[in-house]
Amino acid sequence: MGRLYARLGLLIGIGFGALWAIWAATLLSLGRAGTIGVAAAAAALVAAAVLGPLTFRGPPRGTASPRRPWLWYGLIVVAEIVALNLLFLLIEARGWQQYRLPAIGLVIGLHFFPLGWAVRFPGFRLLGAAMTGAAVAAIAAIASGADSRAIAGLDCLANALLLWASVLFALLPRRS
Repeated sequence: MGRLYARLGLLIGIGFGALWAIWAATLLSLGRAGTIGVAAAAAALVAAAVLGPLTFRGPPRGTASPRRPWLWYGLIVVAEIVALNLLFLLIEARGWQQYRLPAIGLVIGLHFFPLGWAVRFPGFRLLGAAMTGAAVAAIAAIASGADSRAIAGLDCLANALLLWASVLFALLPRRS
């Protein structure tokens, strides 16, 4: 069952990476070529995840894990959805729409920290740190007066590439 969940996780990473890439292509005005590039990259990653040999990089021996990890997974995702909805309410109430996409990236980046513990995948800590860092940098740049559309587009592009890199890392053969 672990390999099935691992493949499902890879497909989730590919799908959300494609969503971030579509936002990036739209915000950065990459046009039809950008959209085709996103679709081609996502299709290639789906093929690799579904058809390729899965050498899912699990935890090192002796790594502590929670009991019932998929229950924890569900609780973490619910907390993430609640946090996103509260964030949307705050953004709407304050008129901070220019921060919406980087703020989403911040919540998603933060959710990878407990998620890595729950599913025993330490690589999620690095992914979470990178996505959180990109979001904080984007929020700071927008707050300082930078072009919010371009900054949000670059943040979306960073999130897409980070998610897809984590998928590729999970597909790499293990060293013995």
